[in-house]
Amino acid sequence: MTRLSDERLRALARALPALSWEMRRAGEHRLALSPLPPTELEIIRLVLAHPGLRAADVAHRLAVKPSNVSAAVTSLVARGLVDRVPDPADRRVLHLHPTAQAVREHEALAREWAGVLGEAVAQLSPPDAEALAAAVDALAHLTATLATQRAR
Repeated sequence: MTRLSDERLRALARALPALSWEMRRAGEHRLALSPLPPTELEIIRLVLAHPGLRAADVAHRLAVKPSNVSAAVTSLVARGLVDRVPDPADRRVLHLHPTAQAVREHEALAREWAGVLGEAVAQLSPPDAEALAAAVDALAHLTATLATQRAR
């Protein structure tokens, strides 16, 4: 089994957030969307993937203080990206659902991010482009592994 050296792990740890930041900003700029703060971005990402979560569920899954989630959700509601839907069995309980606007913007951003990446990959050398293509599944598995470890 191939292991990465500490140096390569540190390089990967620096590269992934920088790549994410560049993709986010390029997509938001191209679509003229106002950037979401990181907590709001993670909340909307989670609510899009799991509609109906309660704010407490979001706080637990993201390991964020409930008060921070509450403030971020209030902002997302004001932006028209999240709806708070009362539970039919207990109207005091609110479930978070993405709005149609959130779904549209998310889909548009996903297309833009793919375009941004495609343009950048086209400028890479063939060996670098092939290495990235080969790494896609490994990065997805790495993400899932990290999420599982954090949930323990």
